[in-house]
Amino acid sequence: MPDKETSKTTIEPNNPLYLHPSDGPNTLKVDCQLTGAADYRPWKRSMEISLATKRKLGFVTGALTKSSSDPVLKEAWEACNSMVTAWLLNNMTESIRRSVMYMKSSKEIWLSLKHRFTVSNGSRKYRLNKLTYEVKQNERPVSEYYTDLRVLWEEIESMNDYPAITSVTPEVTAYIEAIDQQKEEQKLFQFLNGLDLAYGSLKSHILLMSTLPTVEGAVSMVQQEECQSESTRNEKEEVTSVALYSKNENKTYCTVCKKNNHTADKCWFKIGFPINHNKNKQGNKQFDGTQESRSNYGKGKNQSYNASGQHYKKKSGYSAQMSGGNADLATAIAQQLKEMMKLGPSSSNLASKQKPDDTDDEIDEHFAGLHNTEN
Repeated sequence: MPDKETSKTTIEPNNPLYLHPSDGPNTLKVDCQLTGAADYRPWKRSMEISLATKRKLGFVTGALTKSSSDPVLKEAWEACNSMVTAWLLNNMTESIRRSVMYMKSSKEIWLSLKHRFTVSNGSRKYRLNKLTYEVKQNERPVSEYYTDLRVLWEEIESMNDYPAITSVTPEVTAYIEAIDQQKEEQKLFQFLNGLDLAYGSLKSHILLMSTLPTVEGAVSMVQQEECQSESTRNEKEEVTSVALYSKNENKTYCTVCKKNNHTADKCWFKIGFPINHNKNKQGNKQFDGTQESRSNYGKGKNQSYNASGQHYKKKSGYSAQMSGGNADLATAIAQQLKEMMKLGPSSSNLASKQKPDDTDDEIDEHFAGLHNTEN
């Protein structure tokens, strides 16, 4: 007889009253600790899932009661109840833990927390539905934005209580399908409402479709557009970087004038400026050193300029130009210079206006003005 009694009270591993040897007070942890009313609902849902995996959800809901006739089952229930209580206490803050620590059963703790932190469904639903239209993408990845919306939708759905359907008819089935379609359209509009302006053309395309897609289908289309835009942007960045690299590689640099786009062997400061360039004298004087000093011009009142321009002529400069150019070209230039001097003021007037302390730069500016007047 005692053997039969013992066999009846054997607890199998699939029995809710069975505790695995590896189970302990710290073996069950959820992602978020209970801190107050703000996170009660996600905490409650996480604890329900975790307790269900251990076959211990009935202890907090009251489905598993303590046996009063079998001492073995009674002892197993008390051990399991203490373990579930430890799991609940270890997943809440210290202040909340102290307020429920001395309750006798895990069911009492569960109901106490429910009455304490449950917010009325009306205000909670209002806030959640408002958030569904306030959540925006704000240049985040589409998957991250959709996940935020999905969390709100799931919580709203968990707060809705629908009556049970005892008999299923074609009319009831069609009505349920219409309700589900309206829910999907509402979710689709909320998803499109929060997308960035970059997807404006795609939103218009979706809304103009004869049959609106599901929200999952719209998410897939937007993700494809996102991938295409990202790949195009990367290609443009690569082309730009290559162009800038090529531009910098092909850029030449002059070591004489310290400027780009030419080399030293073609620099005018080294080889000399063209004859008609306004920096001809300065360039040759600074880098070539081939022109004569302009200090001989304008010294003394007795010096005058004759009509042939013999005193104004810079011999070393002209000889350098004629040695490097055509003799006929040099003759033509000299003839033009003589004609120009004939048309200008007389040399006596120039000598009378010239002061003994005139500088070389003032003389050059004066002759430059004469040349501009003739032109």
